[in-house]
Amino acid sequence: MNATSNISEEMSAQKRFTALVTLGESQRISAFEIAREIGRIWPSQRNSIRASVRDDDGALLLYIDGVVVVVVFFDQPASEDAISLSNGPDPVWPEAKEALAPQRAHALVTTLDSFTKPKEAFSCALAMTLVGISLVHLLESAIGLHWIGAGVGIPASRAKELGVELARGVIPTELWLRLYLIHGGDDSSVGAMTKGLIPFAGREIEIDPVRMKPRDVSARAVSLSNYLLQNGPVLKDGETAGVTGQEKFRIHLVNSARVRGLPVFHLMLE
Repeated sequence: MNATSNISEEMSAQKRFTALVTLGESQRISAFEIAREIGRIWPSQRNSIRASVRDDDGALLLYIDGVVVVVVFFDQPASEDAISLSNGPDPVWPEAKEALAPQRAHALVTTLDSFTKPKEAFSCALAMTLVGISLVHLLESAIGLHWIGAGVGIPASRAKELGVELARGVIPTELWLRLYLIHGGDDSSVGAMTKGLIPFAGREIEIDPVRMKPRDVSARAVSLSNYLLQNGPVLKDGETAGVTGQEKFRIHLVNSARVRGLPVFHLMLE
């Protein structure tokens, strides 16, 4: 998939995440049910959640570790643009278009306040993920969970699995970030580019095409993404990074050569 046509410069201005839960029928639940479900799935969060309803519009409010998550229900389908169906088949969820055909409603999940720092972005994303996965558990007609800024959609069944993994401390990278493969000048070289990392680390990852298998390049991009999600923008220009002892990627903090104005951690194999 061509990264240039799918990664927007507008990501650099993102200060608030948005997620959607697509539904096969209109459903409603209370903020208190969501809070209880979060406590059931992640017992360590049980004492850190408060729930209420906003008076002016009836939006549900969940207070989780200093983050206020907002949930609003809509009795209409989410647009194809919002859930990235207009970009063609999704390599992560190839059956998405067919699975989402019966969609009749959706729930929007976002935060009341915007974030200004990578650590705040991580806290907001984590709190929203707890709410999103809980909604998938509670709403019987849930079809998928969608992370709008990164253009990611996963089926409800996978969202539930992510909840189990999150309880074990695994960061939900596949929900927060999308990975694109970049093909080089010949059939044997491939690189990778992320979409969605900027709020957490200030830049995307761009790996120059190398002679590796696509899954190996993807694994290296995911490994570095996990490191940056947990630690923020700690990589310095000119540093090296390696997943194995036999390889080194030189890191340069530049703007992408593929997407105009997009700041990246540009990695070249030495």
